[in-house]
Amino acid sequence: MESDGARLEAAAAAAGESQALQGPLADPEVQPPPPQSQALQARGCGECSESSAKYKCPACGVRTCSLKCVKAHKQRTGCSGVRDRTAFVPMDKMGDREMFSDIALLDDIKRVRDVARKSRPIPPRKDLPHFLKNLRFQARKRGVRLLFLQPGMKRRGENTSFHQRAKDQLFWRVEWQFAAPDGGAPSTSTSTPVEEKEAGEGKGAGEGSSAVADRATADGGVAAGAVTLVSAKVLDSCSLADLLQEALTMQKERATEYHKLLPFVEAGLANLCCFLPAHKQKEGERNVHEMLLAKSLGENLVGKTIVEFPVISVRLKGKPTGFTHVYKSINKTERRGE
Repeated sequence: MESDGARLEAAAAAAGESQALQGPLADPEVQPPPPQSQALQARGCGECSESSAKYKCPACGVRTCSLKCVKAHKQRTGCSGVRDRTAFVPMDKMGDREMFSDIALLDDIKRVRDVARKSRPIPPRKDLPHFLKNLRFQARKRGVRLLFLQPGMKRRGENTSFHQRAKDQLFWRVEWQFAAPDGGAPSTSTSTPVEEKEAGEGKGAGEGSSAVADRATADGGVAAGAVTLVSAKVLDSCSLADLLQEALTMQKERATEYHKLLPFVEAGLANLCCFLPAHKQKEGERNVHEMLLAKSLGENLVGKTIVEFPVISVRLKGKPTGFTHVYKSINKTERRGE
């Protein structure tokens, strides 16, 4: 009996100890803290070293505990905090995160390329071809300032002027405009004021690109009933009188227009006068330079500005010209006579 009682007392004591140990854990109001790995608890803040790390810098991988430490880390090291999306990653470390990051990077590159293509600036104007550079240089050597229009302009395509290198001769395309014999009023089809933009001014000879100029009509407006003839190949050393006489000569390709030139043919060269339009005119102005028939074409063009090729207006003496101002040319023989 005593042995059984001792056994019961020992079992009751053991049960009491077990209940004493498990009692607090069984209480639903008292929960243990969440388990933390030993590695996470060992990682301290890389900036202050006082608290456990909560954040990781995407750029350099430094761990920090708070926003204050994040800012201090960037200020101290100059780190941008932006992950390098093009950094090399070994294949054994490639995961879903790296794969989706690469896909997003390619999408961003495509978007930037499309935006750049749509907002592409206007390409700069190309430089002059070599033959036009040479033509401008040869004209400058002869005292003529030659300007060119933009590619695609009508007058640019019509210009057949060229320089023959073997004989050092300059050939011009010349456009003749014969006004109506009655000196009719000019039509309203006048051009805008001449404007130029010559890239390369202030540089050495041969540098810079072409000049850009708008064309002003030969007489500030072509008169009604005027006839326009073209001489595609004219040597600049030829006399202006000979060139005008050749233009007034009956030719097969000009037969339909020849009857309109009869007043000029019958008047003769002595009763004709030629004019070259002045450069840079204001709106409503029709200023011209007088050309002397006794001089050559090249001598008449010295000191003048030509857009693509000369446009010469022919008038009958004693008839109204419709010009605002005529810049007179003084012949050397007349000056000596004075």
